[in-house]
Amino acid sequence: MTNYNQNQESKAALANLRTAAATASAAQTIAQRNYEKAQAEVYKYENEYRLAIKAGNKDLASQAKYQQEKSELIAQRLKKLLDEQQEQVDKIKKV
Repeated sequence: MTNYNQNQESKAALANLRTAAATASAAQTIAQRNYEKAQAEVYKYENEYRLAIKAGNKDLASQAKYQQEKSELIAQRLKKLLDEQQEQVDKIKKV
């Protein structure tokens, strides 16, 4: 293999690494944004639940509690995805 071929392969590998880093970083940013939105939903429904309890509206409280729990599950899944994305970004940065 000539030096030219090795140089070309090195350049291609570096370009692929940069692309992977950019893709992983973008995925992490999206995961972070989605997680933050899900957390905001949790807080919103938690607040609605408290207000409904305070007002004595059991139906609304029940609905708000259900939505809060649903949002918490979504947030937990998104947090796991976010952590996985962080691992990928860290691995790429080590290379």
